[in-house]
Amino acid sequence: MYAIILDVLVAAAFFFFGRAARARRLAIFAIAVALYALDGLIFIWAADWLALAFHGFVIFVLLSGWRSAPRTLDPVVTAA
Repeated sequence: MYAIILDVLVAAAFFFFGRAARARRLAIFAIAVALYALDGLIFIWAADWLALAFHGFVIFVLLSGWRSAPRTLDPVVTAA
């Protein structure tokens, strides 16, 4: 029973992180990178290198989103 509650809480956290990231709250990107890096430490301990590589890729994508978020805040004016 506790596992189901924990799973629902983690899923809800990811849902709210996604909503905040879409609202371009840049602190959410930093929190997500930190939490995902901590999660990746488990795979170093377990010597699961494929999962560790996947975590590295996701952290790279999160950091790319963090870098590009300020550019998307400014509206682009196009000529008609």
